[in-house]
Amino acid sequence: KHCNRIEQPIRFQGQYYDEETGLHYNRFRYYDPEVGAFTQQDPIGLLGGHNCYLYVPNPLKWIDPWGLTAKPGDCPKGKATIYKYTPTEENPFGHYSVEVSHNGKVLHTHQVITAEDHSTTTIVSVNDYPPSQPIAHSNIFELPNAMKAQEYQQNIEWKELGEYDRKQNSCVTHVCEVLRKGGIDVPNSALGELKFLKKAGF
Repeated sequence: KHCNRIEQPIRFQGQYYDEETGLHYNRFRYYDPEVGAFTQQDPIGLLGGHNCYLYVPNPLKWIDPWGLTAKPGDCPKGKATIYKYTPTEENPFGHYSVEVSHNGKVLHTHQVITAEDHSTTTIVSVNDYPPSQPIAHSNIFELPNAMKAQEYQQNIEWKELGEYDRKQNSCVTHVCEVLRKGGIDVPNSALGELKFLKKAGF
């Protein structure tokens, strides 16, 4: 019943709320929450940036709910969206692609067959070479390390991967390998991959 009597003057990043002015004290200068900026210039001058009153360069994208990120881009977490495309007579199992999002950057890749006899394959961007069929289903996965997943996507793009093999070198194996690089425990066997996707609703 005494909750309303408790006062907490400590604000974000150790700022101290000044009740008389309504400002947040930062030792060297004050922050005004009404305008989202400091009221005095940065004591280090232009070394802190062109705007000497700036508090956060990008308040829309520079977010850190748990306070664990040292700077933008440090947090490796992200999302992967797996897409399955409508099956056809030639491909009754359907085609798959994977889109990884991290810190505002998006990479969407899939495997393509580059020879009529299926003797060569590679990985390309969906933006450059979109699948021919419409999306039938999709699912989103939280990636512990989306940075690693995107690095893998970038490194493997346009590399010659050899002959197409439904169990060992296919669109499914590409999608599952990207998830593995991102920190998701996907079984290495072809059967395990299919079971994983089936459990995910595919």
